[in-house]
Amino acid sequence: MEDKFKSIEKLLKDDEEAQVTLMEIKKSYAALDDDASGTGQDEEYIEGLKADMRKAAEAREQWEHEANEARAGLEKLQELQAHELERMRQEMASERLEHAAKLEAFKAGCRNPQDLLLLCGTEELKLAEDGTAQGLAKWLAKAQTERPYLFTESFSVLPPTFQSSRNEARTGELPALDEAAKAYEVS
Repeated sequence: MEDKFKSIEKLLKDDEEAQVTLMEIKKSYAALDDDASGTGQDEEYIEGLKADMRKAAEAREQWEHEANEARAGLEKLQELQAHELERMRQEMASERLEHAAKLEAFKAGCRNPQDLLLLCGTEELKLAEDGTAQGLAKWLAKAQTERPYLFTESFSVLPPTFQSSRNEARTGELPALDEAAKAYEVS
């Protein structure tokens, strides 16, 4: 019987309540063994011990069920986290490629790098292990040949200056505009 108690103790090592119940049963069993006459065994007392043993087994089963549910929930959460992490990595790589392409396009004189990205796409670009964009020079050369209207020889970010561009032959046709143009004339 001592072997049975040891095997049950091993199973219940993580459940304190079940261990306490098992210890009470063990003490009661030891008290029965100490009874020399053997006549002190009461049927009610034995049934109580059996009921306590069933409670301990039920507690162990409940604990195992809860542990399995927690384990399954943790595995699902880890799986979701791994998928989300991979999605975020792909999104970051895509954004890094787009920013690198926009920068190179701007350096090459592109008037609107965002339009260039929308028209040419970034499928040809790859992100290297060190985080640099590969295929950028080839992509930019192809974009300049396919969409030359998006590029200019000299690209200025300075605002335009106001100058009167009225034609002397048209003077007097629209007096209100002539007055406004004189106000903005630069000499």
